[in-house]
Amino acid sequence: MTTPDPRDRALDGLLRRQLSETAEASDVCLDAETLAAWIDGGLDAQGQTRIEAHAAGCARCQALMAAIVKSEPALATA
Repeated sequence: MTTPDPRDRALDGLLRRQLSETAEASDVCLDAETLAAWIDGGLDAQGQTRIEAHAAGCARCQALMAAIVKSEPALATA
């Protein structure tokens, strides 16, 4: 058995706390497909503006976006 990565544990804890503190997602909260498109740069300018404006005032979406960004592998330095 391997020891879980500390980043995985931290991410899991963050998501559990945030989701327990936040009411159910509204219709405008990010779904998995939209979040993936945002990460991959697949949204048009209007879509990106819309979800970033929503996330600016939504703790649940902020936590999800932060968790995804934190889980990205570190960039190699030259």
